[in-house]
Amino acid sequence: MKTTPQKDKILEAVLRNIPFDGWTQDAVNQAIEADEFTAKDWQTEFSGSLDKLVAYFGDYTDQKMLEQIDHEAFKDMRVRDKIAYLVRLRLEICEPHKEAIKTGVKFFMRPDRAIKVPQYFWRTADLMWYEAGDTATDYNHYSKRFLLSGVLKSTLLYWLNDKSENHEKTWVFLDNRINDVLKIGGTIGKFINFAEKFNPFVKKEAS
Repeated sequence: MKTTPQKDKILEAVLRNIPFDGWTQDAVNQAIEADEFTAKDWQTEFSGSLDKLVAYFGDYTDQKMLEQIDHEAFKDMRVRDKIAYLVRLRLEICEPHKEAIKTGVKFFMRPDRAIKVPQYFWRTADLMWYEAGDTATDYNHYSKRFLLSGVLKSTLLYWLNDKSENHEKTWVFLDNRINDVLKIGGTIGKFINFAEKFNPFVKKEAS
């Protein structure tokens, strides 16, 4: 979903009410009554759908992440460090909305909403790998995004409950998770290379 100034305005207004009202129509109505935007704006931009608003929050956060990348430092990082940097940056951007995100976790507990969660993490993981310079088109393209989606989810849940100063425990957790993923990714790659080597249907190069 593409971000727009009007959608951002609506989301930011509603976010101020989420800690008190949750992701509910009441939170939207409070913003409308405060003349933050109109009921027509709400219908036009989000079709009156809380689900669309919550989904947009992910796109909004992704866009803020892209805007705040320190490109001078980023370009010289290893790929592994680029990914860690992006995950951390995104969470730091989310810091003012931590209570809203906690409420959002409850919002997505409903089965018809829960099934959409993996695609949201996948979308962010895909964006991060793209920014990190990933150009893989084989199995690596999918395995990297699948594994990073898991890192995003587990680190987010850890961060939500982390009360350490400056979330230092979260950043240690994040580094450990990325190290684990690199080991798993390497094992998957070796297995697939081995399987391809002995696959009788793979055409061998003439010697």
